[in-house]
Amino acid sequence: MTIQEKVQWAIEQWDLKNTIVIYERNNKAVYASESVEWGHVILKVNTDEAELTSEYNMLKEMHGNRCCKVFGYDVKQGVLIEERIIPGTTLRREDNMVIRVNQFLSLFSEIHKTIDHVYSPMTYLDWFKNADAFCMSHKQDETIINNMHKAYGMGEELFHKYNDRVLLHGDLHHDNIILNDKGIYCIIDPKGVIGPKIFDIPRFILNEMDFVSDGESKNHIFEVAEMISQETKYPFTDIIKLFFMEVMLGNVWYIEDGVKPDMHQIVIATKLLNDL
Repeated sequence: MTIQEKVQWAIEQWDLKNTIVIYERNNKAVYASESVEWGHVILKVNTDEAELTSEYNMLKEMHGNRCCKVFGYDVKQGVLIEERIIPGTTLRREDNMVIRVNQFLSLFSEIHKTIDHVYSPMTYLDWFKNADAFCMSHKQDETIINNMHKAYGMGEELFHKYNDRVLLHGDLHHDNIILNDKGIYCIIDPKGVIGPKIFDIPRFILNEMDFVSDGESKNHIFEVAEMISQETKYPFTDIIKLFFMEVMLGNVWYIEDGVKPDMHQIVIATKLLNDL
């Protein structure tokens, strides 16, 4: 079935009206719609069964606690329907860094649950392993290869240092943290990947680079990492290592998608790591 056929199936299955496109790609799409039963909803279509199943599992596990509610999922059709959070203002719109960090920390303290059974075979460490393998099998800049290999090694170290295993959001940045109608920030679009809780910290820190000029990046990231370390009691050195790892992982994903790596990110992450 095509994406459009899957959407039509979902519209008929769940009695949806006023369905409009948020984005459409060849293998996935997201729509806003209206449901008589549930009100404002988001409809997701994805040909990657594992990816959509992981999101469904995490949302189901959280039962709407600080996240959008999930209403239905059909693995055969590859469609998922969930609550559309209104007004949906993203944390990126908040100008005050302290408020941004505190809102992140509030969510971070609530959204993770220890799991006693495997929802997904994919772990955060698998992401690093796969990115490292990609660099080794494709001709890349020597700096990218060496840094990604270093990041994978750090990933193994920290993955086994912290033995808690939770369903991680996996993409916990400012645009996936949004306001609901009660003025409370909630999460959307979880990846539902498995790993230690601390692994959900660096993506937020990475996106903090968007709020300052290039010349201020290093000091800003240092300050944010220090605040998070103080509140969570995780060692500052481990958070900086995770930041470096996340920068390399994200930039290898850029390369896989045919996008040039962000060398400014890599330079800042490397400087912070070397300063430890």
